[in-house]
This record gives sequence, C-alpha cells and structure tokens, in this order.
Amino acid sequence: MSKTILLLCLLFLLIPSSSALQQSVGSLTIDISKTHMAYYGIRNDLNKTVTVTFTTTGDTAKYLKYEPGITLNASESRYVVISVPWYYYAGDKSGTIYALTEGDNGQVKVNIQLGKEISIINTPRYTYIIIGIGLITILMLILKNRKPKNKKYKINKVKI
Repeated sequence: MSKTILLLCLLFLLIPSSSALQQSVGSLTIDISKTHMAYYGIRNDLNKTVTVTFTTTGDTAKYLKYEPGITLNASESRYVVISVPWYYYAGDKSGTIYALTEGDNGQVKVNIQLGKEISIINTPRYTYIIIGIGLITILMLILKNRKPKNKKYKINKVKI
C-alpha cells in the first residue's frame, strides 16, 4: 500500500505539466431577449503555445456558433465569442461547452479538458411595459380614492 502511494507521488513529481488551462468563473448565459452572444474566457498558464479546441454537448449544441479552436501563446488570455443565430427564438436550453488542450506525446500524455455550463434563455421582452402599466394603475387608484377638497362654487344667475 505504501509503495503504491510513494509511486503515485513520484509519478506526479516526475511528469512535467503538459498543459494548464484556466477559464472564466461562473456559468455562461445567453439571454436572447437582450443579446445573442456570450464571452468565454480562457487562459494558458504555460510558458509555451497551446492549441485549445471547443466542443459542446446537451440541448445547446446544435444552436451555438464559436471558433472550433484557438492558439494561445504563453500566459495569454482570450475571450472566445459564443453566439446563437439571430433567428433563434425557441425555449430555454442548457448544455456544456468544453475546452480541450492535448498534452505532449511521450510515455504519458496528459490532456486537460475544462467544462462550463451554458444556457440559452429568453426573458420576457415586455417586463418594463408590465411594470409601467402596474405603476399607472396604482397611480389611478390613488387619485380615484383621493378625497375632494371642499370648494365653494359661485353660481352666476343669468336672466333669460
């Protein structure tokens, strides 16, 4: 048992890091009532150039458009634009986008793959109109329930 643990520790110390990627925090959401795109941040932490390829799974896979792969120089960060076609107005969809960089060839090849949840949503377009109508209704109720002031009206008599 202890030999196995020692061997695993040595293995991790002896194998140089073949790839190191970082991604932006949080999930990606494309709200098609506002915009048809999102930005996916990727960073290369190595001192060498790497190629990153992208794939998607889930309900969003057939609707998303993005660069299939990018090349990142050493310590470079880049935002990849992920878009939905302008004609897409279906319901809410969810899936995952993956960024993959392959390790160097050798005795051990370590591939790094990052996954991030991505959602396509459609919030109601008329939210502000509904809020406006509600405020106008409240204002009308306030004005309707207001007590009239006691005014004395002067009546002019007219001879016919």
